[in-house]
Amino acid sequence: MTMKLTKIKLINWHIFSNQTITMDGNTLITGENASGKSTLMDAVYYVLSGGDDKNFNKAANEMGKRDLESYLRGKLGSENQMYLRPQPDIIGYVMLEFEDRKKNNVVLGVELEMASSVMKRPNFFVINNYSI
Repeated sequence: MTMKLTKIKLINWHIFSNQTITMDGNTLITGENASGKSTLMDAVYYVLSGGDDKNFNKAANEMGKRDLESYLRGKLGSENQMYLRPQPDIIGYVMLEFEDRKKNNVVLGVELEMASSVMKRPNFFVINNYSI
């Protein structure tokens, strides 16, 4: 069965607070430096790989040092504000919607949670016949 990626939903993933990106046919991702291209690819890769976070930001930099906490908190690296979300408790999601030729949908995703500044184990999920 062939499925195509139709939507990407990011909630509290780096600079994306709540964004749905629709993919239509062939999609070209372009933008200025630091606009979120690698961040988007890391989100897709993380879900499809089942949680491999060893290769975050490799597209932009071989020595990429991003991790799940920096993505969930929205690490900025500026002196005035280190994180977009500095609070100790945060929940984030990355969801990928796929569609087959018969218009059946399936969503693959992960829930990421920090409680009292401690990263919990990611919860991966699959939802059949659901659209984001």
